[in-house]
Amino acid sequence: EQARAGLRNSFARKGLAWSVTGEGSLFRIHPRPTPPDSYRDAWLSAETSALMSALSKRLLASGVIFPMAATASCSTAMTKQDIASFLEIFDHTFNQSLDLIDQFQTAS
Repeated sequence: EQARAGLRNSFARKGLAWSVTGEGSLFRIHPRPTPPDSYRDAWLSAETSALMSALSKRLLASGVIFPMAATASCSTAMTKQDIASFLEIFDHTFNQSLDLIDQFQTAS
């Protein structure tokens, strides 16, 4: 829950209406204000897919493997400090990507 809560807090600090879903060690981010209710709701448009792909590549460049449109997971061996480090990298990467996110939100 630490990762999901940290992601939600990061989105809120940036004023992003994005949601996070998951259970246990699994989580998925959704560039939409409410979690999807169905598979169809979770489907990504071409624009959203391009945004998520760009964010995934930027996270990878920062050392974090984050699937573009799939559920991510924390390893059960991860400590609270490991998750805090992931959230710090995620937050930094998103701060560096606000231009992409703003373009996406303007187009949506």
